[in-house]
Amino acid sequence: MKNYSESITYTGAILDVWLPRRILYSQIPGLAVGIVYRGTLVYAKGFGYADVARGKKVTAQTCFRIASISKTFTAIAIAQLADTKKLRLGDRIGTHLSWVKGPLAKVTIKELLAHTSGTLRDGEESPWTSNMFPRLPTLKKWAARPLILSSYKNRFKYSNFGYALLG
Repeated sequence: MKNYSESITYTGAILDVWLPRRILYSQIPGLAVGIVYRGTLVYAKGFGYADVARGKKVTAQTCFRIASISKTFTAIAIAQLADTKKLRLGDRIGTHLSWVKGPLAKVTIKELLAHTSGTLRDGEESPWTSNMFPRLPTLKKWAARPLILSSYKNRFKYSNFGYALLG
């Protein structure tokens, strides 16, 4: 590439051809892509449908639920806290959350990050059926109960609840 502008144009052209085909191949209704370079949005486009039944297309402004992508942000924030020595990955969660008691208080930050703490996936109830995600009072209520499945301790078991505690 001769310069930055050509590189962006070339990348955009590739995405414009590849992503519609990827949508078909992956059988997903649609997606939005944004590329930021040095703080500037250099590419933004929607592909496919936000609402297939109504024929509503995805645009660069279409909002999507962030869902588990928030775990990435949580893990980065925890890593930054560890880098600045405000916590250690080996710290027990009860050290930082005084309201967490019992076996759950002994779970380490590292175990929560790695989904090896044995904590239940969603706490006492799944937010995916009610669309009501737990706030702090609910987390405190759930943390007061035994929510660890010891048979999963030190084995991978996906846990939204664990990441809610990390957050």
